Amino acid sequence: MSNLKLPSLEYANLLKLASAGESWVKIGYETYVRRDSESSHVVKVRHHSTVIANVSATKVQAFSGGYHSTTTANRLNRIIYPNCGFHIGIKNGALEIRYGHNETMPFKDGQIFYTKG
Repeated sequence: MSNLKLPSLEYANLLKLASAGESWVKIGYETYVRRDSESSHVVKVRHHSTVIANVSATKVQAFSGGYHSTTTANRLNRIIYPNCGFHIGIKNGALEIRYGHNETMPFKDGQIFYTKG
C-alpha cells in the first residue's frame, strides 16, 4: 500500500479502525493501529516494529524510533497535522516541526502535541 492509500489518521477515525486489546490492525504499508491495553481511549500507531504515536482526543505523543526518514516524516505528518495542526518534515536527515510562516524547530522523540480542539 502506498502513502496515498492510508485512511484518515484523525483521532475519531483511528478509534474506529483500532481494535481493543493486543491485536494490531493493518491500515497501510507496514502501518498498524490498536488501542492501548491500559487506556482504551489512546490509540497506538506502529510503523514496522516501532510505535510512532500515541493518539488521544487531547494530544499526540510522537516518536521516530531513531528512524529519520521520509516515510517516518510522512506517517508522523499524517497523524499530527489533522489532529494538532503542525507539519512534520525532514531536512538534511533530521525530522523537524514546521509551523507558522516557514518557521521550524527540531523534532524530539516523545514530544507531545496538543490537539486543536
